[in-house]
Amino acid sequence: MEQLSYMPLFPGNKIEFYTTGKDKFDHLFRDIAQAQNHIHLSYYTFAGDEIGSQLRDLLVKKEKRE
Repeated sequence: MEQLSYMPLFPGNKIEFYTTGKDKFDHLFRDIAQAQNHIHLSYYTFAGDEIGSQLRDLLVKKEKRE
């Protein structure tokens, strides 16, 4: 991984690979729901589609701490 990305790997991190978008977003939404202090996301854009709306709604809910 270091050779492909030219980024150093740090101990204690975990990498998961997803083969479908559904699996990726299921895990992302679960992780956001379980977050207690911080949520860091890096996306170029959020679409106003079903997935984008679900993500927006979940982030708003977490911000309000519902």
